[in-house]
Amino acid sequence: DGQALVQRWLGALVDHDAAHQTDLVRTLEVFLANQRSWQRTAAAMSVHRQTVLYRVRKIEELTGTRLSETADIAHLWLALETRNLLDGKA
Repeated sequence: DGQALVQRWLGALVDHDAAHQTDLVRTLEVFLANQRSWQRTAAAMSVHRQTVLYRVRKIEELTGTRLSETADIAHLWLALETRNLLDGKA
């Protein structure tokens, strides 16, 4: 089930964003779309590079993943794509 996949991999980020008015899900999307480049992500989001670094570490902490691990990247990317499909964005 797509919703279960999204909840499993992105649920903690969605909850954190809602509770703290953060932008972790969007940061993850932009980070992956920019091939994990800190600089390009910072430029695309109009934030400082250190902000991206902090957010990525927070994403890893909340999801229990490592964005240097191919399998973890694949799971998170698939969850993002599934979320977009479920939301009618893809």
